[in-house]
Amino acid sequence: MRIAPTLYLGDATMDAVRHKASQSIDWTKVVLVLDATSAPQHALAAVVEFFKKKHGARAPNAGFKEIWLVGPDSATTYCLSDARPAADLATQG
Repeated sequence: MRIAPTLYLGDATMDAVRHKASQSIDWTKVVLVLDATSAPQHALAAVVEFFKKKHGARAPNAGFKEIWLVGPDSATTYCLSDARPAADLATQG
């Protein structure tokens, strides 16, 4: 059975969050930044949308202050607790 790329990449992003969260550290004041600059397919809007639908409620329970997915530019950089691109977040007051 073949897994659709969007599903795989969204799950892989959550796997990265879980991996970091599994380390015995107090993460409550840490902003987790996942670097997708060399793997921009992880920062596609469809992948982030899938992540939010499947993992969005669980991601904050990982214990980080915030979780960001950083793509090669501001249009592909997302706060995973708010799936809008960083460029859209920056325009708000």
